[in-house]
Amino acid sequence: MATPDVLTPSGPTTPSHEEDSIEARFRFGNRDPRQGHSGSGTNLSAAQDSSSTLLGSGAGSFGSATNLRAQEENAKAAAAAEEANKRHTLFGGAKPHEEKEKSHSNLKRFFKFGGGHHKSKERKAHSPTRDGTVTPPAHKGSVSIPFADDHGLQSKYGKFGKMLGSGAGGSVRLMKRTGDGKTFAVKQFRNRHNHESERDYNKKVTAEFCIGSTLHHGNIIETIDIVFEKGSWFEVMEYAPYDLFATVMTGKMGRDEITCCTLQILSGVAYLHSMGLAHRDLKLDNVVINEHGIMKIIDFGSAVVFQYPFEKGPVLATGE
Repeated sequence: MATPDVLTPSGPTTPSHEEDSIEARFRFGNRDPRQGHSGSGTNLSAAQDSSSTLLGSGAGSFGSATNLRAQEENAKAAAAAEEANKRHTLFGGAKPHEEKEKSHSNLKRFFKFGGGHHKSKERKAHSPTRDGTVTPPAHKGSVSIPFADDHGLQSKYGKFGKMLGSGAGGSVRLMKRTGDGKTFAVKQFRNRHNHESERDYNKKVTAEFCIGSTLHHGNIIETIDIVFEKGSWFEVMEYAPYDLFATVMTGKMGRDEITCCTLQILSGVAYLHSMGLAHRDLKLDNVVINEHGIMKIIDFGSAVVFQYPFEKGPVLATGE
């Protein structure tokens, strides 16, 4: 039997050959570890190529693992920033640096236009004059005060026209507004009697307005407004051009017309009673007719409440 060939070194082994063989096992790519790292771009690109080759082939080292970890951290940070931007965009919010810039601009605008500028204006408006009085602050727009002398009856409802009628409670005059051509009937209440107190007189006037303004029916006159001007009270109502008394006195009404007028008046009275009100002064003079032939009951100066809402028993009236 033939003996196998045994390879024997041709000469003594030197330390340099052993070092070369050991270093060859830890040599990656074509880089020699004894040459160290170079700052040139060529060596850097070569190192990156060798690193990518090792990563693709499955081999790794301590330096490549560190680079991989850094890349993962950078990817996580980028994903977190992108998620924050998406959240801000989704809910309509601004980015942090944009919010900071916006708050700075708002602060600059406040210190530039606010604060002291308005305070100086207020000090100037309220500064006392030489006689010791304080000038009230000026207002650009006029303030409308209810029931004031400068309420402006004619500015709201036009100029006074002809007299429509008068009675114990006052007189009624015509007013036509120039803006839209609408016509109103305005009642000027009588002056206060000497035996009446100011409180009782104002209570009587406002009570008539309150009763009229709460009634909304086709056969009841509409009460629009009440104005106190130049020491007198004025009640603004819708205008009906015809008087039932004058119409009846013509003697030209037929049976059907009389029946129609009576039914309309009864409809208005039934509505008043359903509201717990008694007119107590129902007559031909207190019924007017509009241009469409509709009856309208007017003048609630003698009306009283005989039953309040949610009460069963009637309220007894007292005479004056």
